Amino acid sequence: MISRLLAAPVRLASYLQLVIYPGLVLAVSLFLPENRFFVHLPLHAVVETFGALVALFVTSLILIFHRDQRIAEMPLAVPLGLTSMGLLDMFHAAVGPGEAFVWLHSLATFVGGLMFATVSMPFGRRPASENLIPLGVIALVVVAAASLSIWPGQWVPAMLVDGEFTLSARLLNLAGGVFFLFAAYHLNRLYDRQDEKNHRLFALHCALFGTAGLIFELSTIWDAAWWWWHVMRLAAYCIALVVMVQRIMGALVEHEKQQRMLDGIFNNTSSVMYVKDTEGRHMHVNRRYLDLFGITPQRILGKRDSELFPREMAEVFECNDREVLESGHLLQFEEQAPHDDGMHTYLSLKFPLRDKYERTYAVAGISTDITEHKRAEQRLLELAHYDELTGLPNRNYFMQHLAQHVEIARHHNHLLAVLFLDLDRFKNVNDSLGHPYGDSLLKQVAARLDGLMRQEDIVARLGGDEFVCLLPSVEHRDQVAQVAQKIIAALSRPFDVDGHELSACTSIGISLFPDDGGDGDTLIKHADSAMYRAKDQGRNRYEYYTHELTLQVSQRFRLEGDLRHAIERRELYLVWQPQFSLASGELIGAECLLRWQHPEHGLVPPDEFIPLAEESDLILFIGDWVLCAAIAQMAGWQARVPSLKASINLSPRQLSAAGLSQRIRSLLEQYGVSPGRIQLELTESGLMESQAVNAWLGQEAASLGLLLSIDDFGTGYSSLSRLKTLPINQLKIDRSFVKDIPDDENDIAITRSIIGLARGLELEVVAEGVETAYQERFLREAGCDIAQGYYYSRPVSAAEFETRYLRSQKEE
Repeated sequence: MISRLLAAPVRLASYLQLVIYPGLVLAVSLFLPENRFFVHLPLHAVVETFGALVALFVTSLILIFHRDQRIAEMPLAVPLGLTSMGLLDMFHAAVGPGEAFVWLHSLATFVGGLMFATVSMPFGRRPASENLIPLGVIALVVVAAASLSIWPGQWVPAMLVDGEFTLSARLLNLAGGVFFLFAAYHLNRLYDRQDEKNHRLFALHCALFGTAGLIFELSTIWDAAWWWWHVMRLAAYCIALVVMVQRIMGALVEHEKQQRMLDGIFNNTSSVMYVKDTEGRHMHVNRRYLDLFGITPQRILGKRDSELFPREMAEVFECNDREVLESGHLLQFEEQAPHDDGMHTYLSLKFPLRDKYERTYAVAGISTDITEHKRAEQRLLELAHYDELTGLPNRNYFMQHLAQHVEIARHHNHLLAVLFLDLDRFKNVNDSLGHPYGDSLLKQVAARLDGLMRQEDIVARLGGDEFVCLLPSVEHRDQVAQVAQKIIAALSRPFDVDGHELSACTSIGISLFPDDGGDGDTLIKHADSAMYRAKDQGRNRYEYYTHELTLQVSQRFRLEGDLRHAIERRELYLVWQPQFSLASGELIGAECLLRWQHPEHGLVPPDEFIPLAEESDLILFIGDWVLCAAIAQMAGWQARVPSLKASINLSPRQLSAAGLSQRIRSLLEQYGVSPGRIQLELTESGLMESQAVNAWLGQEAASLGLLLSIDDFGTGYSSLSRLKTLPINQLKIDRSFVKDIPDDENDIAITRSIIGLARGLELEVVAEGVETAYQERFLREAGCDIAQGYYYSRPVSAAEFETRYLRSQKEE
């Protein structure tokens, strides 16, 4: 409302000028001397020719700069009127006094006014840049009419009688003047709506032409009034020229500003940017391109890739450029370029450049160095398929290839052998010398094993001190025995580990396809059982699996039986490890962890009984107990610390079971716990491999309002395309990537990559296993959100957690 009130005086002034200026012109004409004549044909010709040239020049500028936004928005009525008047006035200036002389001028006034008056209609308000055809049509019609006017014969109506203008001449000029004044009014209204000052100048332009048309009524050829309205017409033409010059100068200034901006972007980006013509010659390159290859513009501009790079590299570049030219679309490539530290990988986006006629004249490229990303990506892939410590294939890799070779063996009807190795008394090395010595020993064992195998054999590390060998094609059992004996002999030789002479005797279990199993899982299971028998038989030996082998199975059954009663006997309990914000240091939440206090065996490690529960239905009952106990605990803590979150680990089998969503909803309602206080953690491998997990996540989890986290991220093999579609809000960096910071550059790079990935997906990042102040500082600076680990606290009981953390929170 205020802006309208402030704009009202401006609008009023714009309308007043349409009255004041023409009024002054008319007033002057009333005081001009009568019967004073000044006949000067050359001066008249100069005035009319100049005006006509200005009109045609302005029209030409509109055509030339019609793609510029400042010109493109000009109403079509303007170039229509200027074209018709310019052509007719040009003919008018070329003929001598007479009927055609007056007729051409009168026709110019009438047609010009009529064309300008079309601004009141939608047709005339269309942008001139989109309607160039009407200009051509009006030009042809006007030229034809003017040509007929000067053609010998009676083509022109009577315009002069005894030196005075006829009624026809006066009516044509009067009508043209009225049209011009009508156009001036509508152009001024257009200015009000679009806030375009140039429209107001064109309104004044039309007002002067309209006034000149009215003064024609008061004039006689060659008298003072006659010359006066010529001056007004010339002034109107000059206004049109001023408008166009202003617009073009503004366009040029804007173009220069945009060019400077583009040059700044072009030369200050970290990406390599270049433009090549359709023949592959370099037209433009940015500063990064020159710095990368250490050359000057003079050496590269006009040169093809074949003149600058090695042949194979140039052929790749040129092939990609041709593909872009042929497709006519933006394409993406990965290209290699040399650096001081070796070949780097670039992600190149290449696209065709087209002129205003949509003809391709060049190929532009933007190449970004993704070498570090590719290395980190490769590292993640290696972690998904290869053991980080030894470099051997891991369980995932081995199981995939074992399944493939089982099918090949089935098809060709030959034997396949699996050897399961476990180092004897390896735990003593870790306990006596420490984990670094144990890790070094494992590396040497892996290298020695790998050197013993044939090229087609596979050696993998399953974890800890367990290794497995696949012999994809064997002729008889004795051949497998020979390999086992060779392994035992090789590993029996001492290892030199930092000055310590260590032995790594091994027990080996052997299973054969098809006798001992028809799939990879069964073969591994039976080889594992045979390995335990070898240990029972004295270690440092090998055993074949037999159907009578029940000792290890019975032990596992006993442990499973004890685990089935652990809940009712109250042997299971939860411990809590606090999680802290790296930004503020505040307590954010706690992860609940399951413990089993066995009456005979004492505290059973989670990595022993949880896998056993996973293999049976026990995980469903135990998982439900954990959910219930954790949510019940949170009910008490929620009131004391409303912002506290509880992280609860879920098994993929739990997610596959029916009724999980209803069970969680029921527990939340029963204990009055907000869903936003529960963070469910799912392992990366389970998330990526189980379709049921993904189905539950997609359909149920979001509706519950729970927070979802991927645990141990980076140790599995994630599909990023699937990852971004899941309703997760948090990634947990596995402790294996944190523990060696700052000593391991690869772990630093991987951790940064995971944090960067999480940032790109707008996910929260949690680092587990933080043990030092340096690790905490590094994670904070890298952008990690939350941390947990022994640096802050070991997992503690609920009572101790309350004493340490919640009591202080309540006091605060």
